[in-house]
Amino acid sequence: LAYVSLMVFAARATGLWSAIPRVLAPVGQMAFTNYLTQSLIMTAIFYGGRGPGLHGEVDRPGLALIVVAVWIVQILWSKWWMDRFTMGPLEWLWRRLYRGPTPLRRDRDEAVAA
Repeated sequence: LAYVSLMVFAARATGLWSAIPRVLAPVGQMAFTNYLTQSLIMTAIFYGGRGPGLHGEVDRPGLALIVVAVWIVQILWSKWWMDRFTMGPLEWLWRRLYRGPTPLRRDRDEAVAA
């Protein structure tokens, strides 16, 4: 409830607070892709296989640092991706499976306007 209240406040505010929804919008448009990507990244980091296997080895501040780093990477990657494409890669695949052919790339005119 606190997060929702903060986002409502941010959506109505001006200045720095008004930038929050704009920055997070691409992340929301790629929610399926980001959810699965974050799950894979964290699994690789903490449960290993070929990753470092840090489960039980990282203290709370270290864990918070890893989470924030992954969030920042996903925010930047989502912005980069959504500037070029209409939806995330897994969203496109999902829609293609149940709707048939779906365009992924943005038109050049649309991308320049964004």
